[in-house]
Amino acid sequence: MYIDEEQKPEPADAANFAVAVVLHVLFFALLWFAGQLHFREKEIVIPMDLTVVVHENLDGAEDEPPPLKPPEPKPPEPKPPEPKPEPKPPEPKPPEPKDAVERIHAKTNVVKKVEEKKPEEPKKTAAELRAERIARMREQAKDVKARPKPPEPPQPNGRTGRKTLSDAEIARRLAQGYRAGATEQLAPNEESMCLGFLKNAIDAKWREMSPQVGRPGTVLISIRFDRSGRIAASSLARSCGDATTDAAAMRVVGSVGSVRSLTHSFLERYSKESITIRYEVSSSR
Repeated sequence: MYIDEEQKPEPADAANFAVAVVLHVLFFALLWFAGQLHFREKEIVIPMDLTVVVHENLDGAEDEPPPLKPPEPKPPEPKPPEPKPEPKPPEPKPPEPKDAVERIHAKTNVVKKVEEKKPEEPKKTAAELRAERIARMREQAKDVKARPKPPEPPQPNGRTGRKTLSDAEIARRLAQGYRAGATEQLAPNEESMCLGFLKNAIDAKWREMSPQVGRPGTVLISIRFDRSGRIAASSLARSCGDATTDAAAMRVVGSVGSVRSLTHSFLERYSKESITIRYEVSSSR
């Protein structure tokens, strides 16, 4: 029993209630943060091919690459030859008179030509002969024909989709990192565009290195950049099931170096955290 009623604690004290609420909020926030940190699956993205149609060729072949130059105009059809006018028959010669007398003039006073003696040319010195020989050699060197250029490879005639961009816009996108292709595949947002640049850089390095590949498959690769656009770190997130293919993919990605045209906001985000991409490896890449 309490001697003084004022010392008896109240069962629903406001301070105790506030402390309990704060403790419960902190507890549930800690559980949510732990769940996000440990149990959230890493997002996996599939980079797209960034291509533009440089020269439209709707009637081309299906199994050829797209043309790199504008198609040459068709030569004009030859005109039919004009009919030549028929030649006129020759006019008959007038008959010669019967009493024509042939006159023969006798040659008289024949004068014989006397050959004049040419003055002898002065003999040239050895220095003059040497100078003339050098001059002839220089003239002959100027007449040497240049070597013929090797014939250019035949222009590809692959079928393309319609060209919807202007030449200036195509040139701008090619400078960014787009490639010439049979169809236009434009990035819908900034992140897709940067991941497309990353894929194009990996594809170009793959063609340059031509690594040995085992069984084709799909690998998941985690990549982190630095602020300058270089690949700072890369790791194999999931194997394709073949060690040779996995090693080839990681060797190529590690050799890419800088990826051009990446935006500031993209590098700001993925220099702090890594991004996991899905990359298809085929023996014919």
